[in-house]
Amino acid sequence: TQVLGFTSVHDLKEYSYSHAYQFTPTLIKRAMAGMNCLPFRTASTMFCHEPWYYSWLWKLCSPLLNEKMRSRTKFIGGKLSEVHKSIPQECLPAYVGGTGDEAEMVATWMRFMRSYEQQRQQERRNAK
Repeated sequence: TQVLGFTSVHDLKEYSYSHAYQFTPTLIKRAMAGMNCLPFRTASTMFCHEPWYYSWLWKLCSPLLNEKMRSRTKFIGGKLSEVHKSIPQECLPAYVGGTGDEAEMVATWMRFMRSYEQQRQQERRNAK
């Protein structure tokens, strides 16, 4: 992922107007500062099914991002074929147009995280 970068997809289908009101200027500033210094390479961030009012929220947030992060952010509406250009359909759950088994994806992720945690614990024991 560090060579090609990390692609994230955010489905905003259930995003309501009341969610937008929770974005205070302080929260927006902190979130955007965090995006500018992520500890991994971001290839792209995609938002699908975004509501009509999301554009004004983006206008508030985008000036706080550096140009590189702004250029890697895409709003694709319902055009899930844009997601499929970056991520194979078998790696995506059905709600974003994929064919992957969501339960199996979660199980795989959990196995990975447990393995990683065991590795970290072993490294800590070896360091003592």
